[in-house]
Amino acid sequence: FITALRALMDFRYAGQAPRFNQTSTLRVQTALNEFHENKDIIQDLKARVNPKGVPIVHWEIPKLEFMQSVAPSISASGPIMQWTADTTEHAHITLVKDPARSGNNHDFEVQICRHLDRQSRVRRFDLVTAMVDAGVDFRLDDIEGDEGRGDIGHDREERDEEDEEVDTKISSSEELMTRLHPVSQKLFGSFRPKQNFFLKARLLKQDASALLPLRIFTDNVSGEISAFKVNRDPDLKTLTIEQLSDLYSLPDFSGACLDFLERIQAKTQTFVIGGRQSLNQSISLPFIRVKVWSRIRIQTKTYFNTDILADSHTIFAAPPSPGWEFGRQNAAVVNINSSFEWPRSSLEGHCVVLVKIIFTVAQPRKPSPPMDDTHRFLAYCERLDVVNQPPPPLEYRSLPGYNAWPSHFPDYSSGCFVLKRARRVDGTPFGDIMPVSQFRSLVDICPRYRSAPHASLTRSSSQYHSHEFFLNKYFNKELFFTLDKVDPCLTSTAK
Repeated sequence: FITALRALMDFRYAGQAPRFNQTSTLRVQTALNEFHENKDIIQDLKARVNPKGVPIVHWEIPKLEFMQSVAPSISASGPIMQWTADTTEHAHITLVKDPARSGNNHDFEVQICRHLDRQSRVRRFDLVTAMVDAGVDFRLDDIEGDEGRGDIGHDREERDEEDEEVDTKISSSEELMTRLHPVSQKLFGSFRPKQNFFLKARLLKQDASALLPLRIFTDNVSGEISAFKVNRDPDLKTLTIEQLSDLYSLPDFSGACLDFLERIQAKTQTFVIGGRQSLNQSISLPFIRVKVWSRIRIQTKTYFNTDILADSHTIFAAPPSPGWEFGRQNAAVVNINSSFEWPRSSLEGHCVVLVKIIFTVAQPRKPSPPMDDTHRFLAYCERLDVVNQPPPPLEYRSLPGYNAWPSHFPDYSSGCFVLKRARRVDGTPFGDIMPVSQFRSLVDICPRYRSAPHASLTRSSSQYHSHEFFLNKYFNKELFFTLDKVDPCLTSTAK
């Protein structure tokens, strides 16, 4: 039953790829064939019923029949997502319906055209005034033919000397958008345009007055894999190590800090969650207070086009509260081997963790210098190990999802990797501290129950009381493409 539903999910997700080749097209058709091979169990369990609850004993569904033409259509005319009606439907709202509602129900065509014309003029005026306010100047100095401009260059020098302002040099449209603050919220076509954390991080590095550690920063490898943003002020200011340990119920937090400092002294570049826990508790930490954030936003690039920004997501690491008795912690993928680059490498060279705390070390007051390699955002995480599952049937073993991570197979029925809490010899969860810059993506985990779950479990307690989880690859399309290791179609044979 689960296999049939999972095959349909694979078909829907794999069919939404922006590029295809023969391998990825065959993947779509194979998922549909797998559904037809396992669909009889749905009727055997009488799971398909009509609105009156009467079982339906046939599969005469037009949409199910239309699915047979998806793979041939991809081979004949390319990705099916290019034919989506979402774009034209949205354009019909913004270019026809909204202007029509602003009129008096007479001469619709004339009033719609007049409305769009005035709207365009407002946007252009707003763009120009916003550029002037930002100090943006596209005029070039010392260009051929500039001799005939009279005293324009001289007037410009006088203006700069009077205002004591330096024109901003812009090299790209996205950089221009980050510097403008227009009056019209829909200047760039959306009330909430997608933020570019990567660009903001580069600009913030050039700001000598920015708070340290930087509130917007990038990954620790190339600076082009993942970017992060936190609030300016921490949610919990200057807690002692003991107070933080008690608040989050983490008695080994002090030992994890000692281990982290030892790895810094050993010049460790990429941190992992493993190894011994520091036993010499008599050694005092060089710091006694930390600042804590309960959330952080992360942004990555898309799987097929690494130049295109993906949507940002929030990773929570909140302490216990009335609605979350054990705290609210999300799972994330972290890099533990810098030679593997997310997302094209899938889970190879990475691991899944539960993010328990996001913090920075409270640095000594000036003029004392900050402590070495601690002036950055850190996270206390608990490791989740991948439990290898039996291989799938031979006819499906060649699919990319079963070869995404060599010698590691996901669960065949659900198609998801199985995770298990890593524990020490004494049974406590395996936790450690690592830089936030090693985070790569937010992921969703679902508790795995081998029998009926207890009735007392809730959304806030099920994760805390569970020991095994499914790594939900259907969390979003980008994560599906990554965990299924879909062919990115970088060759000229892609359609």
